[in-house]
Amino acid sequence: MFNWQGRTDSEDGEKGLRWHQRVKRDVDLQDFASDAVTTDVALVGFASDLGVKHNKGRLGAAGGPNAIRGALANLPWHWPYAQLTDFGDVGVDPIRTANSQHSSHGNSDIDNTSRTAQEAIPQCALSQAQNQYANAISYALTADLHTKANGTTNKKPTDNQRLVIGLGGGHEIAWGSYLGLFNAHANHAEQATVAGKRSGKRIGIINFDAHFDLRKPAPNTSSGTPFRQVYEHCQLHNVPFHYACVGVSKAANTSALFEFADSSNTRYVLDTQCNFSTICDTLAPMLQDIDLLYVTVCLDAFPASAAPGVSAPSALGIDPLLVIRVLRYLAEKQQAMQYKWQLCDIAEMNPQFDIDSRTAKLAARLIFEVTDALV
Repeated sequence: MFNWQGRTDSEDGEKGLRWHQRVKRDVDLQDFASDAVTTDVALVGFASDLGVKHNKGRLGAAGGPNAIRGALANLPWHWPYAQLTDFGDVGVDPIRTANSQHSSHGNSDIDNTSRTAQEAIPQCALSQAQNQYANAISYALTADLHTKANGTTNKKPTDNQRLVIGLGGGHEIAWGSYLGLFNAHANHAEQATVAGKRSGKRIGIINFDAHFDLRKPAPNTSSGTPFRQVYEHCQLHNVPFHYACVGVSKAANTSALFEFADSSNTRYVLDTQCNFSTICDTLAPMLQDIDLLYVTVCLDAFPASAAPGVSAPSALGIDPLLVIRVLRYLAEKQQAMQYKWQLCDIAEMNPQFDIDSRTAKLAARLIFEVTDALV
């Protein structure tokens, strides 16, 4: 578990508290049975860059969750009625998996069967970690976390928002986040729309990213395939695929990816066309047609000067201030457009390539802004 620490301004009392002083840190991801957990903002880390490796990118994002926590620690806590909980990390341990697989083959690890099994280990490890992370997301979204054992609550009576924030890790986090949200509302997600009225929990995804991440697994899933996996999952469960990508770089996506985006009815705004009105006009029709919103921010959407600590730095990128403005718009439109936004994640934080913690600080500021808009 990350050791939260930072500046303490005891002379200011409760009004001088920071994230490291408000976070509850004794929650075990392996123990979801506890009824004593109370939270309004939940952090769940996905310490993986195996998907980045499968996507032929630069490794290091497995250290992303703790880099973001380090940048969050000293930020001021402005929400006195809200509780913050850190659920720790889910990670990939291919070495342990490989050792287990190796021992099961004894001394025959050089034969073709063993070679095939060894090649399959990373994908098995990634899928297992994504499923564990999805379970953590589902738990954080649906457990009765607001009420203490004595029946009291830490919130104002009129507040009912809960925010779950995923900390990445490669963008393979997105498949786990979506799956966690889908599973949390599984009893409703497969209900079809009847006569144009809302009758099910239809999920919409907004991805701030230079890349579509709609690649076809070849053969492994990766940080470049999560929304292709979501599309296939929607097809399997006969639910609509609502996906929008903001900040797409034509220089970073092949014609095949643009063709699939068009055939799958993906909404997108190119990085060269990003302005507030264009983004809102693109997103509004989707927002009016969903019940649940999941927002994912890939840090390579931003200029390399602001976010050098990523696998694939952007030559152009989009303005962080514009993204923050859109995030606040998404929070403000919930009631009018009748959707609920409770899940957000930050992807592709790679501390090995960060400079002066710029990327980590940007990730932390985005989380701060989302929290301020939703809590």
